[in-house]
Amino acid sequence: MSKHADKQTKCAEHGVWTSVPTPPPAGQQSLDFSAIDADENQRIISSGKMSFAMVGCSGDPDTQTNTEAVAHAITADNDTSFFFHLGDIIYLEKGSDATTAGSEAGDTPALWNTQFYAPYTNYPKRIVSIPGNHDGKSSPITNYLDAFCSDPSNWPKPWTGNTTDDRPAMIQPYVYWRLDTPLAYIVGLYSNIANGGMLDDPTAYPVFTNGPQYQWLVGELKAVAAANSQNSPKKAVLLAVHYPPYSGATNFNVRGDPSQGPGPDVFNAAYLAVALQQAIADSGQRPDAIFSAHAHLFQHLTYTFADGTVMPCLVVGCGGHSPLEVLSDQCDGEPGGSLTAPFPAVTPGSFQFPEGDSAQVEYYEDGNSDNSEFGFLKVTIEARTLMCQFIGATSNHTRNQFRLDLDTHECR
Repeated sequence: MSKHADKQTKCAEHGVWTSVPTPPPAGQQSLDFSAIDADENQRIISSGKMSFAMVGCSGDPDTQTNTEAVAHAITADNDTSFFFHLGDIIYLEKGSDATTAGSEAGDTPALWNTQFYAPYTNYPKRIVSIPGNHDGKSSPITNYLDAFCSDPSNWPKPWTGNTTDDRPAMIQPYVYWRLDTPLAYIVGLYSNIANGGMLDDPTAYPVFTNGPQYQWLVGELKAVAAANSQNSPKKAVLLAVHYPPYSGATNFNVRGDPSQGPGPDVFNAAYLAVALQQAIADSGQRPDAIFSAHAHLFQHLTYTFADGTVMPCLVVGCGGHSPLEVLSDQCDGEPGGSLTAPFPAVTPGSFQFPEGDSAQVEYYEDGNSDNSEFGFLKVTIEARTLMCQFIGATSNHTRNQFRLDLDTHECR
């Protein structure tokens, strides 16, 4: 048993750091959207407008009812150029967890067919992703690699494990990678499976800034900043990571704290927010927005920097895994007090915001209201404006939306 196991609380993740079985490619870890959908890429260029869907936590080992409802809603909105999945595409059968002692690997192609390929078989556009903690819980995560990081020479052949349809196995270069579109750079991270999310192994890299994914992230942010100095107009810079760096959930004081997990040397691990903040400082490039999932609900947060500019942070984990979580529930399972937005984000452990910075929840939907829905985020970029709409799968109505001026970084 881990020496930290006695510190673990009920709602901390049980996963320990699990290495990816294949190293990053020697060349670029970026993929141009034109390589997977040349026609749609040209349509974006011609129109000057791009919309895409985002959501995570769509799998469910027990029922596909809500997953299918969200998939239907995304498919019915024929204005999206692609779907960017924010992780937890599939969930292992209950009782199977390859990262705990005495467990059995439960990640099989059958789960990918029932929880992902079947619900989304009618979605006509490309689906790209970052892996969530549940996608990485079977060690090694070969099924995710086969389904989303296939060799480009196989394009557009399906993964052999896909017995549902002819959807091509995606040719993302790695589990952390960059998607280049005509109007945005989307930098996707793999936050692994340990509590709170981590970019690199805290045992191998006790100084987190030495870690390979951290250094890759800094390099990518510098690269897109350099590219944008030549782009006219500039492209949006978006960051996607499964674990949320910021949250208003009452239990985030534990679920966002790496030291509450069972892994060895977790006290060496930086808070995910700290790693991202340091990467922003080291690169000189702020993301225009951050998109996450993991918690099975929807949150719209605003991060405000000391200079007054804002960075929207969205938690979109309402893709189908039932039930919707309750934002105010505590780690002991007891209900917390009623939360009325706006209210400050919850700080995990000893985390403190940089001087002058803050974050608050502007809007949320969880399992504590009869009106809350599963749904997805529709992101639209046009004329240097980023618009985000949370669309309910049942009502098919926009339930929350905002516009961000990508030049002034004012939100309305």
